Amino acid sequence: MIGIDSSAETLPALAKRIGKARMTVYNWVTKGITVGNRKVKLAAVRVGRQWCIQADWYEQFVKDCNPERPALPESPAAEKRRLAAEHARVKALLG
Repeated sequence: MIGIDSSAETLPALAKRIGKARMTVYNWVTKGITVGNRKVKLAAVRVGRQWCIQADWYEQFVKDCNPERPALPESPAAEKRRLAAEHARVKALLG
C-alpha cells in the first residue's frame, strides 16, 4: 500500500501548478508516456473521487522521463565542468 501524507496535491492542483491541462496529468497517471522503449507512469493514489500525488512522486516521474538530464539543482561550477567535458567530447568526435 502506498502511503500518502497531508502535503499531497490533487490532480487539478498539480496541473495548475505545473501549467499543464488536467487531462494531460490524468493521462500521465492512467496511461503513462513512452520514454525510449519503456512506459513511465506518474504515481498517484485515489482518495475518494480525487487522484492525489505526492511532490516526490512527481519529481521521480520527471526524472524517469528525462534520464539524460543531470540532477537538479546543479551548481555553477558543476555546470561549467559538465559543459567543458561535453565540449571536449564533441571536439574529439569532430576532430
